[in-house]
Amino acid sequence: MSDYGSSDDEEKTFLKVLNPSGVHAGSKEPQNEKAKDETTSCQIANHTKLADSSHNLGMNDAETKTGKNPSGSKGFADWEQNEEARATPVANVPTVARREVSTASNMSGGSIPPPPQPYLQRSIPIQPVIGLDWDNPEFAPGAVRVFGPNYTHSTTSSLPGESSESSSSCSSHPSNTTAGEDVATPVVTTAVRVQDPDITRREIEAEIRQSIMNEVVLADAVVIPVSDSNDQEGGIQSDDANHLRVGKRKRLCLYLILALVLLAVVAVVAGIALPRASTNSTSTGAGTSESSLVNNATTKSTLEIVRERGYVKCGVSDGFVGFASTARTGKLEGISVDQCRAIAIVVFGNPNQVELIDITIFERGQKLYERTVDVVGQYVLKRMKPDVHDPAFGRGLTFSAPFFYSGFGFVGEPSLVDCADRLDSFSEECRPLRLCVTVNTVNEDTLQEVLPGAVVVPCDLPIDLTHKFIRGDCNVLATQPAGAAEERFRLAGYDREFKVGENLFSMEAMGMVTIDDDPEWARVVNLVILTFFIAEAHSITQANAEDMRSLFHVEDQNNPMAYSMVTIVNQFGNYAELYERHLESVAPRRGPNILYSQSDTSGRLYSVPFRNLDVVGPGPIPNRTLDTIIKRGHLRCGVRAHKGFANVPADAEDKWSGLDVEFCRALGAAIFAGTLSSVEFVDLAAMEANSNRVDFGHGNTLLADSFVDVIAGSRVSIKLMLGSEAAPGFCFGQTYFVNAGTMSEYALMTRDDDSQWVAFVYWVTMAIIYAEEKSIGQMDFVQMPITRLFGEELKQCFRDSVAAVGNYGEIYNRTLQSILPRSGPNMLNEQINGSGLGPQHVAVPLY
Repeated sequence: MSDYGSSDDEEKTFLKVLNPSGVHAGSKEPQNEKAKDETTSCQIANHTKLADSSHNLGMNDAETKTGKNPSGSKGFADWEQNEEARATPVANVPTVARREVSTASNMSGGSIPPPPQPYLQRSIPIQPVIGLDWDNPEFAPGAVRVFGPNYTHSTTSSLPGESSESSSSCSSHPSNTTAGEDVATPVVTTAVRVQDPDITRREIEAEIRQSIMNEVVLADAVVIPVSDSNDQEGGIQSDDANHLRVGKRKRLCLYLILALVLLAVVAVVAGIALPRASTNSTSTGAGTSESSLVNNATTKSTLEIVRERGYVKCGVSDGFVGFASTARTGKLEGISVDQCRAIAIVVFGNPNQVELIDITIFERGQKLYERTVDVVGQYVLKRMKPDVHDPAFGRGLTFSAPFFYSGFGFVGEPSLVDCADRLDSFSEECRPLRLCVTVNTVNEDTLQEVLPGAVVVPCDLPIDLTHKFIRGDCNVLATQPAGAAEERFRLAGYDREFKVGENLFSMEAMGMVTIDDDPEWARVVNLVILTFFIAEAHSITQANAEDMRSLFHVEDQNNPMAYSMVTIVNQFGNYAELYERHLESVAPRRGPNILYSQSDTSGRLYSVPFRNLDVVGPGPIPNRTLDTIIKRGHLRCGVRAHKGFANVPADAEDKWSGLDVEFCRALGAAIFAGTLSSVEFVDLAAMEANSNRVDFGHGNTLLADSFVDVIAGSRVSIKLMLGSEAAPGFCFGQTYFVNAGTMSEYALMTRDDDSQWVAFVYWVTMAIIYAEEKSIGQMDFVQMPITRLFGEELKQCFRDSVAAVGNYGEIYNRTLQSILPRSGPNMLNEQINGSGLGPQHVAVPLY
């Protein structure tokens, strides 16, 4: 049966995502371990004794929590190389020379190799960190380190290392000279003791140089005796000759001193770095420092590191009321804080096993790749540059499903906010409207687009926006309401009436973020976000959280994922409860932050803003999916025959057609400069019919084994995201079709272990929707933006895809309109008659 039907005969076995080896069996509380740094000076050439020195560059608690880790790199965990089954090619699956013909025609009698072991089940077994038996799940936290019942941020809840001072010195050897011999005065060099961690390198070098040069004076007085044997063998026999020998020895001595200076500088710089690294390290109960965990990051996933450490490090920004702020109660609280604690439930079964680290909005990606935090919990807007490649840290970020939609709107004096919401600046009661907006921002551009005739008060900086609003220079702010909480202005002295506008006139998705190419950890974070929406969609609240189990198949109702989801809802409630508790007073819930339901008639298709496309990315990464496709010369796209979506060719001269097929062609055209014949279609339905495998559904195995690069028309489900016994987890691109009867969503599906390919598929799909939003058709494709984020060779990928297949409206009209007239969720989510955007959140089905 097609994916687009209202029901599917799917596998009923979930991957035991969270802890397949049952690690919850008891643990010890992590213990701090002192970090020591010792600098020892040794004797040089039996005549030089260096003064003993040790460096204690102790850092205070704040430095410990925010200090940079010198080793923050993360390697690509290529599970494909570690699994013998993945190295085995699919038996009897021929290569199709003609791109438009199904590969299923040659599948008679073919056998498919056994499925690979699920990715998550290949996790390295680790020692338990909390007493919890997943087979008999009862909430029984063991002896764990709880980072404060009030969940305060890192300035009060970290585990700082300590630097201890120790010293040793090399013994001075006795002189071997006899009485009467001329002895060279030893050059004594003193290693400088650095006590101030903020001392500059230049000051260190100057102090060392001065210390050594003070001793050079002694070297000028050195007398080098001339051997009598030289005179006897015809050597130079004069005072001048003796003087030349002395000068030569002095030059050698100076060279030696210069070398010692360079060595001393290197030693001092290393002495500064090492104490900082040891101070930033946090000991675990097993005696393993966190610095060692960071150094092993190339071989360990974040989930493994978190389990070994015994708690989650979650980055939040104190000051964003409703998300993470101490303004209301003095304790760090907000929707992002609760989500961080929910992640701890998934990993450990205990919401207290989390450390909340206060980071700025400008250092989120860097802190992730430094391993200062495991996940960033708030106010990260999904845009193309941070998703694909940010030069600040040389990588991209992996975004979770959106948990909040921000956007452009109005706040300020109620009557005039109502005018702005109606986009009315001309009627008599709206004439006093004066709008403050920060210049050279997206907000300024959006204001000029939606309300071009309004009186604008320009502000150079966001702080100017606040000051001018309080002074009365303007009466309405054109901004993002989520970041303009009323409390913020009250605390600054605002005393007039205040209202948040009803409508949003742009939409930007906000999610939690993790490092790229760490799919195992990304699945955990995604599960947390989606749990809240699933509970709301099924009217499950804190009061009846146990009803979450009824959503699972009977055999899955007591598995680890079911237990985690029940515990999360029992602890925090569903999304509506979460929103009411933290965000309703800041940004009243409406528009895109409403959960989409069958009763809604507005569209759900929208494009995430691209922004900042001038950044140059690394190009196709060698031996990864995009590079492999280019070298092969064509894209392999799996489709499932279904009328209007993937129409099977009638004969050898016919071609595949349909909505799914067109998105495959758009992807191929984006890679191969607009060439439509660059796609090889694999008929998954025919292959499944010829297979005796009961776990072959959805073509998962072909995608997992990289026989196909992408599958079109895949129904989005948590099961496929998290993986099953037949295949690891998968990623879905932007939804391009919604079944209005079942609310099932369909998208392009890829493996989740190649972040560049995942991003490429996502943004090419987004470009097709963006083109319709901007009224860019197949004939005027040149209006599509250029991007170098995937390298110089692919800079015209968006133009090539639209030139090949057109925008979303053109594709739908050509493939589905005569069968299924376009309406409801398959329309664009856009403003209609001055109203704001419609609901956007969706509850992803479990199966």
